Amino acid sequence: MLNNDAGSHDSESTRDSSTRKPSASVYLIFAALIVVVVVVCVWWFAYQRPHNKAVSDFNAATVSVQAKNTELDIALARIGKLTKSNSEPLDSQTLLNAKHSITAAKRQERSIGKIPSKTADIGARTIELGRPLNYDAAIADLDKHRTALDTSLRQMKQVTNPTADFVVSHLKGVPNVENPSPVTMTHDPNGNLNKPRSYVAAIYFASPEVDHSVFDTADVIDNGTDGGGQIEVYKTAADVQKRNTYLSAFDGGGMMDSGSHVVLGTMLIRTSRYLNADQQAALTAAIRSALIRL
Repeated sequence: MLNNDAGSHDSESTRDSSTRKPSASVYLIFAALIVVVVVVCVWWFAYQRPHNKAVSDFNAATVSVQAKNTELDIALARIGKLTKSNSEPLDSQTLLNAKHSITAAKRQERSIGKIPSKTADIGARTIELGRPLNYDAAIADLDKHRTALDTSLRQMKQVTNPTADFVVSHLKGVPNVENPSPVTMTHDPNGNLNKPRSYVAAIYFASPEVDHSVFDTADVIDNGTDGGGQIEVYKTAADVQKRNTYLSAFDGGGMMDSGSHVVLGTMLIRTSRYLNADQQAALTAAIRSALIRL
């Protein structure tokens, strides 16, 4: 009888255990999980996803700007190399113009900067970066001034201590310049060839605009500058400037007048005192143009 009661009791205990409801802690854990999921979803869709898209759009915008900036930087590097050289241009204005074009181009270059931390700021910056950007005009301006500066630098190199042969070859074909003749150690009226701080080459020429009946000889070198003109070549700019200053003391001095004289590089272009002012200016300009021709 006792054994039957014990079996009945165990059976009832089993039924009670199988139908017992979950405890409160289980509900709390389940609710917490739901809250976490909701928070994560809200965080993802309301913040992280928009932020990621903003970052992606920003990066895409920077790629386009960087590509255009690279084109401009290449043009800046090309002209910058010339402006930073130690060489002097024939026309100093070309160097100033080149530097001004660099400054103007750099002002136009769009800065990317660091990506902002806030999503709204990233979006605003992306809109700024996405504005139309075209450096064609700036690059064209840089290239124009680079070409001008490069030409001027090469011209200056060409007219700095050139050989007599160079001068003679460039004088041929110049209007009103005839028979360019370089002096030699044995045929130099002034006897200053290759002396310290003196000319290293001197090329006389005749001009049909000069009345040669006033001369006793037909020799171009013996007739000197009066017969048409002369190109004096010096080693340094200081030497040619010293010579030009010396000749200036005789300007308008009647029989002592040495004619016109203009410095070009380390050369002195001289024309006959028998030419009038207009003829001197025209002849000097024609010779200068010939000597700087590349």
